[in-house]
Amino acid sequence: MIIPKIKIILSIILPIFLFLPIGSCERKPIGVYSEASDLPVQGKESIDRNLEGKIKRDKDYLVLIKNVSQGSPSGWLSIFPFLWPLPFLFLKKIVSKSKWKSVIANIIELLFAGFSVYFIYFLVFFFWYDPTIWGYLAALVISLYSLTFLAEVFTAYL
Repeated sequence: MIIPKIKIILSIILPIFLFLPIGSCERKPIGVYSEASDLPVQGKESIDRNLEGKIKRDKDYLVLIKNVSQGSPSGWLSIFPFLWPLPFLFLKKIVSKSKWKSVIANIIELLFAGFSVYFIYFLVFFFWYDPTIWGYLAALVISLYSLTFLAEVFTAYL
């Protein structure tokens, strides 16, 4: 069948997005209140200005692998939606020899896929970062994985 091969390919592609910027955010330099206000600006001489006289803004990128630290479980939780599919597919193939184990594995995979879709969509579309092209592609890959899982389950039980 082609559906398990598609799931394997998507689960290999998904961890690549941990190393790519999936979101960006512009921020003002420290001490700048607004561009049009008459409030004093700290370090006015040191602020770079472009040709129109507007204040340059720094860009901050969201790369998830940078958030991982050994002491913080939230950093590891943020990379879990990108890493779980490939090991789970191999464990599922080994474990699911009987019908009941296969049903339990499908339920667990449904829960993991639902959590991953929710987390990645929240991160890409509802977080304070502006999505980059890599964020859109990560959302597309996890959506395709979930749809292929649902297609596999529904064709097996119909």
